Amino acid sequence: GVAEPCIEIQKDESKAYDYTRKSNLVAVITNGTAVLGLGDITQYDTDEEWAHAKTEITKLNGVVPYTLVRGGLPHDSNAQFDNYFANESGYTANIAGYYEAGSVANTYSAFTYGENKYLIFSLDFAAVDDVLTWAGNVIESEQFKDYKVIITTHSYLYKDGNPCSQSTPSSAIPDKEEYTSDDKYNNGDEMWDKFVSKHENIFLVLSGHFESNDIIASQALGDNGNVVTQMMINPQG
Repeated sequence: GVAEPCIEIQKDESKAYDYTRKSNLVAVITNGTAVLGLGDITQYDTDEEWAHAKTEITKLNGVVPYTLVRGGLPHDSNAQFDNYFANESGYTANIAGYYEAGSVANTYSAFTYGENKYLIFSLDFAAVDDVLTWAGNVIESEQFKDYKVIITTHSYLYKDGNPCSQSTPSSAIPDKEEYTSDDKYNNGDEMWDKFVSKHENIFLVLSGHFESNDIIASQALGDNGNVVTQMMINPQG
């Protein structure tokens, strides 16, 4: 799992070049100060896979703060994600707030590195409108108005550097009817229009999902003139 190299990078920052394709790649940011998971956590959503994932991931407990997001079905169900991590104290110690009490599907964490304060959202796969509204209200609150905001979610940016849409191959929501009869679940382009572009403190969006051995990165201007860097990180070999 990712835990062992992250622990080594935390001990010696130069090892980022040994354990990743680039320094600070995949889940490690700011020289190992935090680890941001992008899913999938399992392949088939089985208890055996989740138990193994929890064993490996929780090796980070007390070593470095970390966040997690689940992938989409059939890989990671919300029920299993909550079953294995909602009561894992080493993980929840990193969480500053929840969309729904008792569920780790949508959370935020607050970290300070040097003089910089970061608010990191872990948003569910194809986050619904109510979740985006909740996250926006947290960002605009008096408590976090001076924080730099990072959004992590499993599916957002496509390989062409644009947020994925319903027409994107292997889009975030292959069949919206699988999730809901209305359109409240959101692909990447909808997340941009409804949420990411609206808040000037958001400077980075990280996602995975689409297979690519290259790191895909693009920048876009938010409604307030702020530059938002968007990255898709999902190397397969």
